[in-house]
Amino acid sequence: MVDRVAFTEAADAALEGGVTEVVADLAELEYMDSAGLGFLLMLLKAAEGKGASVTLTGVGGAVAEHLELARFNLLFPIEKAA
Repeated sequence: MVDRVAFTEAADAALEGGVTEVVADLAELEYMDSAGLGFLLMLLKAAEGKGASVTLTGVGGAVAEHLELARFNLLFPIEKAA
């Protein structure tokens, strides 16, 4: 479980130094609830504020289904797990 402060600090660190793309590897993630969706939206907002994009990779199983139901495929490029 990730808390908001830890996630925000990690997102800020990932966006330092003029990064133009953030790749979030979700391959190890087996479940995502609405809080996880909220974290992804926070990351997207922070990235867009710095002129960067966010791509989700390694997405599979229940997480892929959840992201599709929430229509996150309209917000993020999503690369499904092999």
